[in-house]
Amino acid sequence: MTGKTLFLILLFIFCFTLFSSQKDSLNYSLESNNNVYLSFLGDGNPVALNYERIFQEKENLFHAFKMGISYYVNFGGAEAYELTSDTTDDSGLIFTNHITFNYGRKYTYLEVGIGTTYYDVRGDYGIIAYPIIGVRRQSNNGSVRLFCHPFHIMKDNVEFIFPVGFSLGISF
Repeated sequence: MTGKTLFLILLFIFCFTLFSSQKDSLNYSLESNNNVYLSFLGDGNPVALNYERIFQEKENLFHAFKMGISYYVNFGGAEAYELTSDTTDDSGLIFTNHITFNYGRKYTYLEVGIGTTYYDVRGDYGIIAYPIIGVRRQSNNGSVRLFCHPFHIMKDNVEFIFPVGFSLGISF
């Protein structure tokens, strides 16, 4: 494990502890300010586990900070979403985060923000930043998100695009 990977893991744990210990005093309509969810096909990986903290400003406006982790992405071609046993050479960690601003009512929100993805796969590592736009259904029991972003990865002169993601999770 490289020093950068270890540093990111420790930073992830520190941020998780910091966000989960804060209490939001401007909580009008959402009683649950924490989300844990799975993202599918977004942020440059097939499946990711995420923690998100919501900071509500008004009844119809909040911003959210997300941290996520995923293991394995094959940047090598059409099998990018296939998790097979013979891909040990292409395995690695991916860390994602984002900040989004959400505006709406009745638990349905328009989501606009910016995200970053750090990948460390087979010694190849980098950070990619991208805009996010989507729609979210946020209640006190859970969240559902459908989002898109122009996420591009260049590898060996081949471009891979992961433009749409879907998230489903619980709130507490």
